[in-house]
Amino acid sequence: MTRGIEERFLRELGPEALLDLQRVASSRPCILLSGGQLTGKSTVARHAGEALHGPAGSSGSVFRHRAEQMGLDIEELAAQHIAEPKLDVLLDYAAARTIMAGEVAVFECRLAGALGDLLRRLGRTALVSVHLVCQPAEAALRFIERRLGRDARDSLEKRVALAGSETFGEALGVLIREPEAAHLCKEARVAVERDERDRSRLAKLYGAFAWDLADRTIDTTHLAPEAVTIAVLAVTHTG
Repeated sequence: MTRGIEERFLRELGPEALLDLQRVASSRPCILLSGGQLTGKSTVARHAGEALHGPAGSSGSVFRHRAEQMGLDIEELAAQHIAEPKLDVLLDYAAARTIMAGEVAVFECRLAGALGDLLRRLGRTALVSVHLVCQPAEAALRFIERRLGRDARDSLEKRVALAGSETFGEALGVLIREPEAAHLCKEARVAVERDERDRSRLAKLYGAFAWDLADRTIDTTHLAPEAVTIAVLAVTHTG
């Protein structure tokens, strides 16, 4: 996938784009975080940034900033990106430059592993990538807890069998069939479709997924955010 990103940057932006990345190469420590929904990456990114005494950024923040610059809401800009894939490449390049220049201590994005590998080849040092994973059943239960509270999660976890669920969407589909969660059907569908759309976007643009190249993978299923943060920070000393 690294070569896929490099080739896409060259095709859409020209060789000067990679030379510019090399010119701004920083040695400030930075952690790149990737992971699926509800793996805890946003919380961990914030905590890790605080521990490293630096700002935390994300592809989402880059996207929102771009929407503000253009005077568009998120949905309008997303529609433009679907119609013109090059816009995605431009945003991914903006994220790459932010990371390369040392503007953030932590950056959350789906391209973490691949971007980390590419930027190190271009001269970026003190850069590690971590991919967070979570078992599908736990991710679905976290979805419920975030919207209905801990009591609702505990009740559903005791009554509903999720052990056989192989994907987040499958586990969530089982939970929202229960009466107390049925009203979340539309929101659940949006969450699952967003995840699938992001995966499809990466595959079409770059040929594979970011976490294939992450330096370290951490399973957050049975870990509190504080414990995950400690594990992520440890990678900076061993990566």
